[in-house]
Amino acid sequence: MTGNRQLYFHFLNYFPVVNKSEVKIMRGIVCLGDATTHGGKVITATSTLFINGIQVALVGDLVSCPKHGVNPIQEGDPTATEKGRNVVVNHCQCACGCRVISSQPENSIES
Repeated sequence: MTGNRQLYFHFLNYFPVVNKSEVKIMRGIVCLGDATTHGGKVITATSTLFINGIQVALVGDLVSCPKHGVNPIQEGDPTATEKGRNVVVNHCQCACGCRVISSQPENSIES
């Protein structure tokens, strides 16, 4: 699979839809290079999931914070996991208190 079909396949594996006619909309997924509220960026992403060719961040991945140095991301979406770790979504908190800002405004899957 390539392109959007591959992304759709990954979403169905990680974010299952309960009802065939249901559309699940979730907060934007955070990827490598996305910003933080303290002016930093996500500097590691260990997921095997990619959005538009950019790797997705998981809880425990790191951000650089100009105010507090390098810190792990502490929150994620409890309904979306990979490798036993939650996928990080918009406005999740980091150890220093900053929050990540997704460059993907929202994500949806449709069956």
